[in-house]
Amino acid sequence: MPEEADVRKTLRDLNEKLDLIIRRLDHVEQTVGQHPEGAGVSDVVYWLKTGVRLYDEPLKVLNRLLSLSRTVEKPGLRMDELSRLIVQSLALRGPMNVSQLTREIKTKRGKASRKTVRARLETLQAKGLVKRSGAPQYSYELVSEK
Repeated sequence: MPEEADVRKTLRDLNEKLDLIIRRLDHVEQTVGQHPEGAGVSDVVYWLKTGVRLYDEPLKVLNRLLSLSRTVEKPGLRMDELSRLIVQSLALRGPMNVSQLTREIKTKRGKASRKTVRARLETLQAKGLVKRSGAPQYSYELVSEK
């Protein structure tokens, strides 16, 4: 089985290639869109970009899942059920704010309060497992180790 570093490098390479393809398709779409006779080609390029983006999100999820596996395997780290659910939700769904996380936890656990989720996020942030970004609408995401 390939080493985690090899998998991360492969995922990073795939992400870079997909980003390059999307940028090139954007350029083609823009160029073709400037000519009235290129309307049909513009539609084809749009659908090509849509198809490429279908692969982009699963790769991001895989990256977040790798971060999750590293997070829960840290030596000496003990997480309660709520912390595990928060980290798991961030790994699977990507960055979320406190309200979104609270709703996500409620669907999995049956109960959750914004106050408790916020407090747990602050604890996870202090441990270096999650980070907060995006004022004024703050969202939380897993800390990614490069």
